[in-house]
Amino acid sequence: MLKTLTSDRYVTGVSWVDGAVWHAVSFDGMPCELRRVTADGTVAESLRVPVSEISGIEGTRDGDFWCGGEKGTLRLVRPKRAR
Repeated sequence: MLKTLTSDRYVTGVSWVDGAVWHAVSFDGMPCELRRVTADGTVAESLRVPVSEISGIEGTRDGDFWCGGEKGTLRLVRPKRAR
């Protein structure tokens, strides 16, 4: 089955984590974000990442994300978790 989802910003990476689709977005100097989307493409959760570029993402089983970025760097993003 083929499925297409749309985004209001440029998608720069996609990851599948525990049954959820996450993607990285950027657009015209706006802050980068990681977004969890529902099956119809609605944004269910958004995490701002204070970088100018994300070139790809990979989610971990711990709920963290590795993001490719500027000048060949890798950045670990750890979302704030409820305690």
